[in-house]
Amino acid sequence: MTSNKTELKDYQKLNTLPLHVEVWHPDTPIPLHYHDCVELLLVSEGSAICQTDETRLKFAKGDLIVISGDLAHAIYEVKNFSAYRLLFDVTLLDGLCDEIKNSSGYNSMISMSSISCRKYGYHSSLRVNEFYFNRISAMFEEMLCEYEHGEYMHETYIVQCLHVLITLIIKCYDDRIHHKKITPADHAVGIIQRQLNEKIVIADIAKHFGITPRYFRQIFEERWGVTPTQFLTDLRLSKAKTLLLLTDMPITDIAMACGFCYNSHFSNVFTKSEGVSPREYRKNLQN
Repeated sequence: MTSNKTELKDYQKLNTLPLHVEVWHPDTPIPLHYHDCVELLLVSEGSAICQTDETRLKFAKGDLIVISGDLAHAIYEVKNFSAYRLLFDVTLLDGLCDEIKNSSGYNSMISMSSISCRKYGYHSSLRVNEFYFNRISAMFEEMLCEYEHGEYMHETYIVQCLHVLITLIIKCYDDRIHHKKITPADHAVGIIQRQLNEKIVIADIAKHFGITPRYFRQIFEERWGVTPTQFLTDLRLSKAKTLLLLTDMPITDIAMACGFCYNSHFSNVFTKSEGVSPREYRKNLQN
């Protein structure tokens, strides 16, 4: 089994800017792979199928898709397909204002942009109408022009274009959903995802929001239907399955990369969830 990880540095043309933008015309299926960055697609022509471990989506003109790093996905049934494609490190969004970062759209499209997390109420695909399609396409063209031909202050300009692009996407998303009051339970998912490979103490997250652990667990379960601990475990197991599927990493290294302190703990949790050990899971995939 070989790794099918695509790295942003292999695409980007500007060494100091972790971003790549292009008009993408794949004419053959793209085998199962994952990224070390966020991938954003705006389909302009044709159609294709995107398959993840839990979801099958058909892309057509006007569809906007966000795929997070570490989410294994394949693209097939490619028919006259063309899309604006943006790969970027999520740290480029650090400068966005709190109003955008606290929006429902940002939580769904960026903070939790994994298609496989739909069971928690997040959505990482969106059909945009002609008005937004034209505006978002124009921002892609602006970024492309500067990316290919810009010189003085071009990196700063590209980041500003990225911020406008994300803002447009969030506006488009929020125009189509029922607005809800954003609570610490919403903000917490972004914190959990960003620190997935680290030691996460739920009480520390509650303290970050100035509330008690008990109250935090209550509002989190009311919002997502599971406890914060189970939510964290689900995300870690999802990442572990991707690494087992697409890499030759030793089981011990996968456990550490997914935030499990001990290999034995990882094996026990994985076996309880999947019915087989991590080693057996990988062997079944190979077969």
